Amino acid sequence: MFTRVPFAVLVLSLAITSQAQKPVPTSTYTLHTQKVIKDSNGTTFHWALAPDNSLLILLWQEDGQLTLERVSSWQTKAPRDETLTFTGALPNSDTNIFPELILVPDGKFLVIRLWMVHHKLDASGARKREAVVAVVDLTTFSVLSRVLTTESYLVDGGLYLNNHGILMSMNYMQLNPQPGKTYPSGTFGVDATAISVPDVRPIATCRYNMAYGPKDTQTGESQRIVMDASETCPTLLEVAHVSAIDDLPGNGPIELKYKDLAGSHCSRENLNKAETLALYRCGIPHLTGGDGDFSFETSRALKVLSIPDGKTMLSVPLRFYDYTTSGLFAQADGHDYLIVLNGTKLEAYRLQ
Repeated sequence: MFTRVPFAVLVLSLAITSQAQKPVPTSTYTLHTQKVIKDSNGTTFHWALAPDNSLLILLWQEDGQLTLERVSSWQTKAPRDETLTFTGALPNSDTNIFPELILVPDGKFLVIRLWMVHHKLDASGARKREAVVAVVDLTTFSVLSRVLTTESYLVDGGLYLNNHGILMSMNYMQLNPQPGKTYPSGTFGVDATAISVPDVRPIATCRYNMAYGPKDTQTGESQRIVMDASETCPTLLEVAHVSAIDDLPGNGPIELKYKDLAGSHCSRENLNKAETLALYRCGIPHLTGGDGDFSFETSRALKVLSIPDGKTMLSVPLRFYDYTTSGLFAQADGHDYLIVLNGTKLEAYRLQ
């Protein structure tokens, strides 16, 4: 049922948002790429900060091409912008596509994955899944390889860099029961793979079953019960530089540090390197209509708070319908900056 929203309510929300005074950025820049489209998450870009302090920004073109822009000296009046274009895939009514960027810690390579889920069912009743995986050599700023694959470790698994910089795929599956054995309720299977870069080939694998047990009385986290580990698991642990299966990525606790520093109407986005600043996305929710079918947020902003006292260092107001503008921390000339990207508009704010 469509809920009618009083016009006065919408006007009031716009007025509240527009009253917030926007701070003046230290520098602004417009990316070369102008015509961009949204991915299946409604996002127009994905980005990362390289070790050399350059910004790597992935943008989707109308023809399915992908543009990777590398912006350096972004805090100056004359940023340097390099553009690399390669064939991706185009979201449509039959296919959802979800991009992600994985930056190798030494800054030599960038792995780009377009995870694709087709809506149409195959003969077995399942949706076909595949991925475009591209590796960019950041030294030469060129596409080193690009493949369209259905390999399970690249399609079904979530990709992570563990604490030692090893690229891992963690695929959570149905339980793979062993004959004559009983399992706790909710037990599931895991297929873990270590992946080499830049050739994105599997180095070692580990298969096991896992269940969550009672919560630890001290940490409040559910205990993890690992069962039926394959004979190949010790090799994977050695490659991943971890001592136990529970140390593999995807099994650890979610990082919740300082999540409540900005209050109940804010969610934490990220921290700066020194963990002295935290970025939050804030908005006060409002429901309209008797059944609460329609909602919107006022006083929306990206806020930078100091740690641990929670002092507001910067607040960049957002339009009440803007859910795509994003920010990240960077450092230049001995100062912390907040970089804000909205579509193709890049703004840098120096933080005192």
